[in-house]
Amino acid sequence: MFERRRSVGVALAASLCAFVFGAPVAQATHVGCGDVITTDTRLDSDILDCSGDGVVIGAPGITLDLEGHTIDGVTGNFFASGVDNVAGHDDVTVEDGSVQDFGEGVLGVGADRLVVRNLSILALRSGNSGVLFADGSDGGLVERNYIEGRPAGGAGVHLSDSDDNVVRRNTIVDEGWGIAVGGNADRNLVERNDVTASRFTGILLLQLTTDDVFRRNDASGNDQDGFSVSHNTSGTLLERNTAHSNGDDGIQVGSQVGTPLATILAHNRANGNADLGIEAVTGVIDGGHNRASGNGNAAQCTGVAC
Repeated sequence: MFERRRSVGVALAASLCAFVFGAPVAQATHVGCGDVITTDTRLDSDILDCSGDGVVIGAPGITLDLEGHTIDGVTGNFFASGVDNVAGHDDVTVEDGSVQDFGEGVLGVGADRLVVRNLSILALRSGNSGVLFADGSDGGLVERNYIEGRPAGGAGVHLSDSDDNVVRRNTIVDEGWGIAVGGNADRNLVERNDVTASRFTGILLLQLTTDDVFRRNDASGNDQDGFSVSHNTSGTLLERNTAHSNGDDGIQVGSQVGTPLATILAHNRANGNADLGIEAVTGVIDGGHNRASGNGNAAQCTGVAC
């Protein structure tokens, strides 16, 4: 009887500890190149010299915690991903470590509510992306990552045909494009990101998008425009962004004239760019309080007052 009461007491104490302090932390797991994970996984070491994918997501609802470790590819690894969720598993989180030398750092295809945060994603291969959400990867979060293209990447973060995602507080350096949103990518929020040294445009919105919001981003020191909004977009809001010292315009908007929900520009700052601070076509809505000075074109702005 005593032993039975003691066992019950131990079990109760363990339950109370889990309630008060949280469930015990999962043990670190050894993972190798190309391994498929199907449960919450915390790396116990670096994964080095992967000639194919680094880690493959094999189930929904799991977290891959790199625990400060690195998933590393090899030179010429253009068609592999550091973390591959091409199977489209939903509710997956990838966090806290480094990914380098892959085509894509983290790839989600048809993967809803995918979270990518606190990663350092380096040395991407030409034409590919640090984080790519594609083909209906909706409702996700890309937050507080450092992404650097080195030798050259496609885009630091690329949302393609994916809706209702948040891209927030990332630092993106030396990419082809810093952040690219396009191809039926609707209602995405891009805010408080720092984008610099892009080979082309810092933050790019491509055609066939609706109701995307770009707020409080800094796109400065890029080779072409700081921000560029393509034609055939609708309902776009650019608000309280800064665009300084870019190689062409600070903010360039080519939204189609007559679009029912035209682009709105409000409270943006664009100084010291090579051409115009803000170049907007007829039909763009001037939300007021845009400012531009010290740009190479004496007009400073077209299409909005500044």
